[in-house]
This record gives sequence, C-alpha cells and structure tokens, in this order.
Amino acid sequence: MKDQSKTNQALIQELASLRQRIVELEQSESVCKQVEEALKDREAELTSIYENTPLIMLLVDKEWTIRKANVFTAQFVGRALGDVINLRCGESLHCIHSLDAPEGCGFGPSCEECTLRLTAINTIETGHGHREVEARMSLSGGDKKREAIFLLSTARLTMKRQPMALVSMKDITESKQTENALRRSEKNFRYSFDDSLIGIRIVTAEGETIYANQAILDVYGYDSIEELKTTPVEKRYIPESYAEFKIRREKRKRCDDAPSEYEISIIRKGGEVRHLQVLRKGILWNDERQFQVLYSDITDRKQAENALRESEEKYRSLFENSVMGISQAFPDGRIITANTAYAQMYGYANAEEIMVEASHVGQRYANPEDREEVLRILKEKGVMEPREIVVVHRNGTRFTVLVGAREIRDSKGNLRYYQAEHIDITDRKRLEETLQETEKQYKQLAEDMPALICTFLPDSTLTYVNSTYCELFQKRSNELVGQQFLYFIQDEATRENVRRQYMSLTPENPVKTYEHDVIISDGTGQHYWHRWTDRAFFNDNGEIDHFQSIGQDITSRKRAEEELTTSHKQLRALAGRLQQIREEERLMVAREIHDEMGGGLTGLKMDLSWLLRKMGDADPWEERVVLMDKIHTSNALIDQMIKIVRRISTDLRPSVLDDLGLIAALEWQLSEFTSRTEISHEFVTSLDYVNLENESATGVFRVFQEVLTNVMRHSQATKVTVVLRESERSLFGDESLVLEIRDNGRGITEEEILKLESLGLLGMKERVLAFGGKLSIRGEPGGGTSLVLKIPRIKGEPS
Repeated sequence: MKDQSKTNQALIQELASLRQRIVELEQSESVCKQVEEALKDREAELTSIYENTPLIMLLVDKEWTIRKANVFTAQFVGRALGDVINLRCGESLHCIHSLDAPEGCGFGPSCEECTLRLTAINTIETGHGHREVEARMSLSGGDKKREAIFLLSTARLTMKRQPMALVSMKDITESKQTENALRRSEKNFRYSFDDSLIGIRIVTAEGETIYANQAILDVYGYDSIEELKTTPVEKRYIPESYAEFKIRREKRKRCDDAPSEYEISIIRKGGEVRHLQVLRKGILWNDERQFQVLYSDITDRKQAENALRESEEKYRSLFENSVMGISQAFPDGRIITANTAYAQMYGYANAEEIMVEASHVGQRYANPEDREEVLRILKEKGVMEPREIVVVHRNGTRFTVLVGAREIRDSKGNLRYYQAEHIDITDRKRLEETLQETEKQYKQLAEDMPALICTFLPDSTLTYVNSTYCELFQKRSNELVGQQFLYFIQDEATRENVRRQYMSLTPENPVKTYEHDVIISDGTGQHYWHRWTDRAFFNDNGEIDHFQSIGQDITSRKRAEEELTTSHKQLRALAGRLQQIREEERLMVAREIHDEMGGGLTGLKMDLSWLLRKMGDADPWEERVVLMDKIHTSNALIDQMIKIVRRISTDLRPSVLDDLGLIAALEWQLSEFTSRTEISHEFVTSLDYVNLENESATGVFRVFQEVLTNVMRHSQATKVTVVLRESERSLFGDESLVLEIRDNGRGITEEEILKLESLGLLGMKERVLAFGGKLSIRGEPGGGTSLVLKIPRIKGEPS
C-alpha cells in the first residue's frame, strides 16, 4: 500500500512535469510560428526589394546560366521574366569591351578570360569575395538593341547546396555620357574661351589675372597677358570708372553685395576711350573658386543710346513746347498722353488734369458724326489731312480747330495709337470773315491813298495800280496794267538795282524798304526820290506768287534834308571856327596883358622902389616928404593895376585849367563864384583826374562859366550842387563823363528854354555840339533847375 502510494505520487509528479513540458512546447511552438511569420515577412520584404530594385539582379551558376532574375532585368533586356530564366548570359548580354579584359572580349562562355565571368566563378568556388568591374555592354533580346555602360558588381555566394553568385549591374550610361560630355565641353570651353569675340578674364578674389583671351587683349590694345597684368589698374580706367572700381573692390573686401553686372569706361593703349559692359560671376577654375569676368564692347551702343537719348529729349522738348496741341490716343479714344498746349486749348491747366476729368477724345467733339468721320478716314487711309472741326471748350463754349491725324504702328505693323495735331483757328476764322468784310474798304483805301500802290508778278508785269500811280504818269489804269513795273526808269543800272531789291525777298524776310533816286522818262529828265516798301507773297511751295509795292514821293523831303544837312554842317563849322578864333584871341590877349603889361608894371614898381630908397637921403625934409607920399600913392596904384591884369588874364583864360586840369578849374571857378555872389556850393566827384582833349576841356569850362552866370542872374538860388561822374558804358563801348549842375532856385520854364532870345543857352548847345557832347536842361517850378552835360572822353584813357 505504501509502495502503491509512492508510485502514485511519482506518477503525479511525472504527470505535472509532463504538463509543464506540454506548456513549454506550446509556448515554443508559438514562438516558432512568430519567427516563421517574421521570416516570411522578411522574405517578402527582401523579395519586394529584389524584385523592385532599379538594378539588374541575376543569380548565375558556374555555367553562367541565369537561375533567377528580377523584373527590372526582364524589362531591361526586353523579355518576359520567364524567358530570361535558364538563359545563358551571353544570349542576353554581350560585353563589347571590358576595361581590364582583352580587346573584343565577349560576354559569354567563349570568353574564358573575361574578368566578369572569372570573378563570378571565383565567388562561387571560394564562397566569398566581392569586386566591382566596369565594362561597356550591349543588349540583345526582344526588339531592343542598344549599347550601355554598366557597373558590374559580382556578389557573394548565395546557397552552398547549389553554389551560385549574385550579380548586380547598375546602368551608369548617363553618368558616363555626362562625364564624356563634360570632357568634351571642357575642351570646347577652352576653344570657345580662346576664340570668343567677347573679352574674357579669369581673376582671383584679389583681382589678379589668371587667364585672358585674345578678345580682351584686343579691347585694351595690349600685345600679351603680361602687358595686361603689368599695366596699373588706374591707367586702364577713366577717372570716373576708376573711382567706381575702388568702391566695388572695397565692397568685395567687406563681403558686401557688389554688383555682378555693370558698365565701365576704359582707356586703350593708344588713349582711345571705350565703353564695356561687364558680367562677373564665381566659377571653379582648376578646382579653386575664382571669378570669370566677361567684357562686351558697347561703345557703339552707348553712342547710339546717347544719340537716341538726345533725339528723345529733342522730341520731348518739341512735344512739350509746341504751340500746336498734340494728343495721342488709343483706337477706342482713351488719351495716352497730351502736351500742355492741347490741355490749355481746351481750358485745362495741364495734360494730367485733362486726362483725369476728360480722358476720352470723343468728349471734345461738338458733333459726334465728326468723330465717326475721323475714325473712318483713319481706318481707310491711315492718315487724315488737316480739316476744320467744331469742338467744345471746358466751359461749354464752342470753337473751331484744325485737326490732322495719323496712325502710329509698331515695327510689326500693329496699330499702337493715333496721334493728332490741333490748331485753334477761331481767331483765324474771325480774321477771314473780317478780311472779307474789309477787302472792299481796303481797295477803296488803296485807291484814295496819296502813295503809289501797285502789284506785279515775278517777271515785273503790273497787275494792279491805284489812282495815285496813274496820276503820276498821266495814264489810265488799263494802260499801265500789263506794262513792266520798272519801265519808267531810264537808267539801266538803277532799274537792275531795284529789281535785285525785290527779287531778294524770302519767306523769312518778305518785306524790304529802300530809297532811290531815278530819272523819270517823262521827257524832262528830272530826278525824283522815292521810298519803296516791297512785300513778296509766296505760294504753298515757297515760290514767289506776286509782289506788292508801296511808293512815296520824297523828293521835296530829300532836297530839304540835303539843304538842312548842309546848313547844319556849315553852321557848326562856323560856330566851331568862331569859338576857336575867340579862344585864340583870348589866349593872345591874356599873354599880352600878362607878358607886356604885367612885366612893365612890375618893372615900374621896381624903379619906384629904387627911387624910394634914394629919396630917403634927400634934403630938405619937406621935399622928401612930398615926394615920398607921391611915390607911395603910385606904388599903390601899380599894385592895383597888377591885380586887375591878373583878374583879366584869369577871366580870359584861367591858368589853372592848363596847369591843373578840368576838375581843379571847376573847383576854382565855384570858389570864385561863391566869393562873388555868396551863393553856397557843393562839388561831388569820385574822379581824381579826367583826360580830355584841349578843345573839349575848354568847351566844358566855358559852358560851366555860362551856367554859373545864368544861376547868378536868373535863378534866385541859394545853393549850387555840381556832380562829375562817369556814365554807364553803352552796348557799343562808348565812354563818357557826365557833369550835372543843380540849383535850388525858382526853376527855368519850358518857354524860357525854347525862346529864340535865349542866346546863352543856344551858345552853350553849340559849344557842346562842337566837341561831340550832349546837353539837356530841365526845370521844375519852385524846384530848381538841372543841367546835365554828357562829355565824350578819349577812348581807352582812364579817369
């Protein structure tokens, strides 16, 4: 029983152990299932990667037979996936050339020495190894035939039971083509650099030239790149461009943004200035970052731009300053632009204002049909000759303008806009109406005028003569019309001279006035003077259509002028001669009185003085006293005579005028005037000395004396002010002095100035005319009298 119990207990324990083992086995089975599922997932993932990778993936055996391939391989060789399996590689892929295999290597069993195959076999036999081999392959299969370059990666041993090698191939055709293209591009690039028509330089960040092509050397006129490198930068630029270069260089040093495209002006080797457009950008040069600088010669373009700019400025100036209203509008009537004259013509201050308030040209037509007619003409002909159109002003009033318009098209012939010119002819219309109304009056006036009026053709044939013209030649109008305009002039030279006068008229100078004397062919041979005013009228072609001539008989006036001129010349010559004789006589008398009388009296005084000394010893005393009294009386008389002689001599010709000049003489005369009349004076001048001819200085002084005499006699003045100054220089360079004399007296009247009995004023005027001066006198009742004398000075002589 006891043994049975032990047996049962052992069975129970074994049963429990068995149950535990069952649980562990169940858990182990669950783990195996999880691992199996994970392996399946991993296998599916790897299969997906294998199938979908964009590489040629092959499993090959020792016989170079494809045992497995991915979808990309089948697509690449152009076959179905099942058709690729069990094919030999040589049946689908052929090696055209392997870089490390013999020339003409074939990718197949016949090419025992192919590196690709040997590498794969070595992998299968040894079970390890990996090598990349580059070869150029060709494809065969399906309809595709092409060449490509592959990177062949012989892979590892995959299955030891059936040894196979995994072969992967990557298409590097594009990269190889890119590499070859880059190599060819570099070669072409070098050729293009050297042979480029654009100047090219490769420079370092510091500006040192590494490379320069022939074009840039030709631009600068240098013979070699060494000459370009050794020429200082400042000598290659004009000053303005050099300053801009330094600014760009500083910006680059500070790593600031410097322009990559700009313009420069250089100085060629021979000194010529050229303008270049520059493009600078960073490049790799010999595996280092450098800068490529491209130069394009834009000298001709700059000159063309400057000419275009000048032309545009001229056009803009003409457009803005034109007195003609100009507008440009789209075909739908919207204004693009207009000048100030156009805006002001319609009552607006400027073009901006009219475009804001009335931007459509149709708003200015008084009659809509006029606008439609203009558009019709422009569409049919492209241009409209000027025509009269009634338009509306801003204030609502109507007026007439002359409008001409044309199409403006671009270089392709497309219509861009219409341009119109507007001229306000309202005044002209009024004038035309007035002209028509007054034409009859003008004809009647021409008939009644005392002047000779005629019209004639360029061949001198008379087409119209007025009644005065007929009366002069005692003929009727129909007898003169058709005759030659100059038939009445006997002298051929005079006739030809008159013909040249009116035939020289031009549209710019259509009027000419001239005088001539002629011998009228009336049988008497008498000379007549005529003053003719010829006017030429021109047609639209600028040719003379006809002439109009107005003549006036000025024979009497010319003869009177000749007589008056002769009389004036004689009078002035006589007056000048009289003044000259008068001064000569005064000078002679002054010298005689001074030399003869003065000398004699002085000698007499000396004798009397000697006698006085001798009589001092006389005796008796009474006789001596009487004689001495007599001598003293005589001596006093002699002194008085000397004073009189000096005064007379000074009055006749003051020596101060000859010795010290005009300014000193005027001051002396004023002092004498004040001492005699007790009329105060003021003399003002900024001049130290005036240089005048003797006759002019004498004339001025005599006029000055006469003025002071008139002040003393007639003015009732208490003060005289005298101003001597330089006048303003005229446009013709005339130099003169001005002597102004003013008093504070009663003021001379106009009647007193014009009185024939005013011989003193007449004498002054004649004196002034004699030395070429000018004299003006003006009086103001109660305000004094002012006399201004303009004195011509010796040209080039300073005061």
